[in-house]
This record gives sequence, structure tokens and C-alpha cells, in this order.
Amino acid sequence: MKPLNCLKFASIVLVSFLLLMCGLCFAQNERVVENKMTISIPPDIDTQDNKTLPSWNDGATKNAILEFLSNATNEDSPKFIKPEDRIATFDNDGTLWCEQPMPVQLDFVIKHWAAMAKANASLRETQPYKAIIEKDMEWFGGNNSQDILRGMGEAFTGMTAEDYENLVQNFFTEVQHPRFDVPYQQVAYKPMLELIDLLKANDFRVFIVSGGGRDFMRVISEPTYGIYRDRVIGTAPVHEYVDGHLVIGSKFLGEFNNGQEKVTHIFDYIGRMPVLAGGNSDGDIEMLESAQFSILVHHTDAEREYAYDKGAEKALAAAKNKSWTVVNMKDDWKTVFQQMASGEEDEKNEHQNEDEKNENQLPGFDTILAFACSLAAARLLNKAS
Repeated sequence: MKPLNCLKFASIVLVSFLLLMCGLCFAQNERVVENKMTISIPPDIDTQDNKTLPSWNDGATKNAILEFLSNATNEDSPKFIKPEDRIATFDNDGTLWCEQPMPVQLDFVIKHWAAMAKANASLRETQPYKAIIEKDMEWFGGNNSQDILRGMGEAFTGMTAEDYENLVQNFFTEVQHPRFDVPYQQVAYKPMLELIDLLKANDFRVFIVSGGGRDFMRVISEPTYGIYRDRVIGTAPVHEYVDGHLVIGSKFLGEFNNGQEKVTHIFDYIGRMPVLAGGNSDGDIEMLESAQFSILVHHTDAEREYAYDKGAEKALAAAKNKSWTVVNMKDDWKTVFQQMASGEEDEKNEHQNEDEKNENQLPGFDTILAFACSLAAARLLNKAS
């Protein structure tokens, strides 16, 4: 086998294992949102009302968003966008909700590994389960990508879609954010929820486009964001139909949904390109480039959330060169989280040491998976050659 083919084969195999980390439940029956879930969606927002985007501070960022929407919906404007073309796409982790101190889905997988080790004593002397039990986080930073990939593959392979959805639902019911002590769904960004509703009120169809697991996000997209689960595009496995059940298989749909793959997956799924796109990391650059109006969320608020540029250095440079609208979280948002007013946010943070807020922060989910894949593929290639 030629070296180039080795790289291609190794990359495909490794990405398929990585996708099992994101692999999750495809609902066996179409669920009627109104009957099965209670979705809290604020009333439509009048773009001419002074209460538009109330959690946003007045200034250049808010004005740029409102000017775009005004032009897009004004038939007399040369920048008018027909309703059928009004597509908005948003990354999830770090764009719509907090991704620190670790991405939510990564927390989910680690906790599942711990549960597996607790239930099966034979796993406790093998990695990555041993590191989880012993709380050896340094092991995860070492040269152990093959053991990590194997653990990802073991986590959900063969699980039914229904069982996986129940697992994810239980996680969101039982687990709280480690710093803010509230359920993860409550660390959705209130200003972004207002923006989503403003877009929907102006006949935009809003999609989540993330490198994270498509079906993991589907579980919470409706109750958290008011975005229907069929409007979630992410990394996804192929499900197999076995004895009357959908089962998570070892293959995947397309490539890992990051970078340029986000753009191709958007077109493959929707058939149109976004006119508005929002992201926060280097993995969102191509999606932001594909839109007429691009929003980059910059994490600058260590007090109310986190301050970091890790994994977004290229995106911030591109935003400057391409005149994207950059959201400075500290300056542009009156409040950050969906169900915590400013006073509550301050109370949560007043006992936080500044070093504790900023140390050991991880890059976003897209960056973690992309790095793990490229690193493992390179190691396999070196061995093959």
C-alpha cells in the first residue's frame, strides 16, 4: 500500500472511531414538539422596538446586526433577501452555550467511561478507564491517542438509538456545570437566544452546524434553543436496523463536520448556503466565509464566563481582515446566561479565584476532535512507513 493511501485509510478509520464518541440516538419515531416537549420561546421581537435584543448593549455590534436584518427584510433595499433564501447557521459549543472548562459532550463521554468502569471491574486496569478512576488527567495529555480512540469506540457501539437518547437525557437531568452549579442547558447564552428568535421572527430558518455529535445536540436543541432537531447538522454515525431497532454502527455519514466540511454539509443538507453565520473558533472560518453576514463570538469576559483565544487565533485574524462582526462578550452583552440575571452571575463568580477561572481551559470540541484525529493518523502513517 502506498504511503498516501495509508494516510487516507488511517484517517478514515480513526475518524470513524471518533464519530462513535458523538454517535447517538436517531429517534425511532418522529416526535411532535408541541405534544412531547415544552419549549420556552420568547415572543416575536419587533425589529423597530427599542426592546429588540434587550440583553445586548447598544453599540456597533448590535447596530450591525439590526442593519443587516433591516436590509434583508426590506423589499426596497438592494440587499433584500427573499424569504426562501434566509438561512442562518450557528456553531454550538462556545457560540450558543458555554464550552468551558470542557465541552459538554466531552464531559458526557468521560462520565460514561467512569460508569462503564464502575459496572465492569475488568476495565479498571485498562486505559482510558484506569485514568478516569484514578483521576489521572495527565494521562490524557500524553502519547495515548490509540487508547483514547479505542475507548471512544467501545463507549456506544451496538447501543440502540433509544437507549442512547435516554442516556443523554439522564446526563442533562443529573449533571450540572462544574463552575456555575446549574444544569448545562442554563448556560446557553441569553443574547444568542434573543438573536435566534429575532431571526425566526423575520422568516429566517435557523440551523445548528457543529463539529459535535449531531444526535447529542438533537436531544437539547428544541428545549434549549427552540431549534427543531431536524435542523441540527453535526458529526454523525450511520445507524443500522437490527431486529426492529436502530443501532449505532461503526461507519459514519460523510466526514468530521469541521472546517470546510461544515460548508459542504450545509449545502448537502439544506441545498442553500447561509446568508448569516455565527461561530467562535478556527473550525468555523469556512462557514463564516460562506455567508453574507458573519458573527464571531469572542470570549473576553473572565468574570461572567471565561476569557480565552485558544483555538480561535486564526478566526480572530480572519474577522479583522474580512470585516466580520465580532461580539466582544464583555462589552456587548448586558447578561450572559439564559436563566441567570447579572446579579446571579456576579454572585456565582464572587468567590472564584482569577487563576481558577483561566487555568486548564480546553479548546472547543471541534478543535479537540480534529487534533486527536490528525495526531493519531500521523502516528499510524509513521508506523506504516
